[in-house]
Amino acid sequence: MALDEDLEFKETLEGKGYSFIKNGHIGQIWRTPENKAVKIIDAYLAKNKRYDFKKAIPFYESMIRERIVHQNLVEIYGVNDDANVAGYDHLSMEFITGMDLKEIVNDNIKEGKFFSIEDSVGISLQILSGLKYLHECEIPHKDLHGGNILLTKENTVKITDIGGPDATVTKAAYASPEQLYRHVEIDHRTDFYSFGVVLHEMLTNELEIENMTTSNTRIPLELENLILKLTKRDKRERHQSADEVIRDLKKVDYGLKGFQVLGDGLLGPSYLSPEKNVVKVLDAADISDRELVVWMSSGLNEETQNHPKIVGYRYSNPKIDETHLQRRYIEGKSLEETIKTRGKFKGEETAIIMRDVMDGLAYAEGKYDLVHGNVKPSNIIIGKDGKLKVVDFLPPVLVQESAKNGRPREQERQYFHPAVLNGEEPTHKTDIYSIGAIAFRMISGEPYRPGKRLNLTARGDKELEELITDALML
Repeated sequence: MALDEDLEFKETLEGKGYSFIKNGHIGQIWRTPENKAVKIIDAYLAKNKRYDFKKAIPFYESMIRERIVHQNLVEIYGVNDDANVAGYDHLSMEFITGMDLKEIVNDNIKEGKFFSIEDSVGISLQILSGLKYLHECEIPHKDLHGGNILLTKENTVKITDIGGPDATVTKAAYASPEQLYRHVEIDHRTDFYSFGVVLHEMLTNELEIENMTTSNTRIPLELENLILKLTKRDKRERHQSADEVIRDLKKVDYGLKGFQVLGDGLLGPSYLSPEKNVVKVLDAADISDRELVVWMSSGLNEETQNHPKIVGYRYSNPKIDETHLQRRYIEGKSLEETIKTRGKFKGEETAIIMRDVMDGLAYAEGKYDLVHGNVKPSNIIIGKDGKLKVVDFLPPVLVQESAKNGRPREQERQYFHPAVLNGEEPTHKTDIYSIGAIAFRMISGEPYRPGKRLNLTARGDKELEELITDALML
């Protein structure tokens, strides 16, 4: 007998204080007197849809046993644990007061409304937070769609119906190509495709990605490009991790708050704030805000640091909700930009820049025992007044961690001492090595590689040659 035909069972539940919530894909959702939700499996429906709940029981039991709990996931409390529902397979779970995204989209369509860009991004960041946690637990959702994403009255996202090993797609419009055609292995990247469809639906009230064009002026181009990448047919061309998606979403989020993207650094992206401060987000760093403040106060607080060739940090920006550093913006060009524009430098110019950088670093070392850790041309600014500034010091442990994880881009690895690339913590000596590598590139026009040598004797720059060679021998 189908569950909805079992009137006696329904009357029994209602008599015990249970209340019917809604029909689901393979059963019904009820609210218990203890304010929990119970998902009752309709064996008849499940069989027709080729879903075997018995096979999923070990998966759900492991989620309970291993405490797979997150603020953006509906928590599962038990499997077949409610005596009042005996006779039917069921899941006991957290009860959520609110609506699912599909219901909200349907209401928006009726009323001619859309989710705002800000709300869409905010909801999306919560969805990605839940997915990131699941993926870190090596659990892809496999059936993400608007009906499985609940929004509480407090606007907190709760993802439900997490799929087990044999989970099937319930809404084909949200399914990735690999789910529909099963020509490749299904992994966490299938969730990114489904999420892209969800985000597109929130913004447009439509499911068809093909309908989205860059002529939709309501949607920022960066957000459209994000959706197009999320929904690539080939999963290798999508984002490869939740962190990547979150980073791109954050760029859109900060853009809505008036921030301009400056570029991606060793530990995360940099932005120019509306107040003309450079904000360095440390989204790839394992460090707390308190630890950063302690490190900064050791000599890089702008209020106490006054060396003319060093730019210190200011306190945090209240509009940024991630761990970050903030400094004043310097009008001018980075040495990296100057090298690309000019090509080779004369020996005298190179020597002056080397001297100025060493002067700033020597001050930081002598007065505060500080290491820069990330000396490279993009962190040396030549101001409009012609004065040089060394910027973006980093805690050595973060540079060490990033180098271990292979984060330095290929074109920047030339400035890192081999010991740092091999996992050692940067030191004052490795900073000097970096200056030598920069000077080598300025003089030769080529990136430095260990073992390369300069021959400046014929140019009358033998002393500079020895200085650079000595720096690279450290």
